[in-house]
Amino acid sequence: KEKIGKEVLDLSEIINLVETDEGYDLLSMQVPGQTKQEKSKEPKIKDKKAVSHFHHFKLEDKFDIYVGKSKDSNHELTFHFSKGNDLWFHILGYEGSHVVISHNRDEEVPNHILRYAGMLAIHFSKRRNQMSGEVIKTFRKFVSPVKKGGAGKVTYTQEKVLSITYEKREID
Repeated sequence: KEKIGKEVLDLSEIINLVETDEGYDLLSMQVPGQTKQEKSKEPKIKDKKAVSHFHHFKLEDKFDIYVGKSKDSNHELTFHFSKGNDLWFHILGYEGSHVVISHNRDEEVPNHILRYAGMLAIHFSKRRNQMSGEVIKTFRKFVSPVKKGGAGKVTYTQEKVLSITYEKREID
């Protein structure tokens, strides 16, 4: 009984660990006597915390859209989190969040998903109240940081400009 007590965490300790993300690995703990299972493909704690720096929208269970929350968050999203073939969006001519659609390279992104990402780029910008604007779309690999420009400042090439108008109910 004493040996079992040492191996089993108190329920309140487990709840506290799970609620604070410190117990993230508890879900993959091996029960004594069980055969070793394959390593989980779940993101590591580091990756899980990085996502909290961005707004996250999941559409149709396969399209992940991330939106930066600040200049530093935009930089992190664009240059450290996203991949070269992810789609990158930004409001044209205004300050605003970087928006990234993370997807499989071989998968075409439908127009309504592109439009929604553009709506998010407008919504999380200085043009938010107009609910319309022009949005830049390019692949992440064509976006570069401006040297000595500070976090969030970028240049881009091979862009397309999307003209988007929407109603408030579409974004809420």
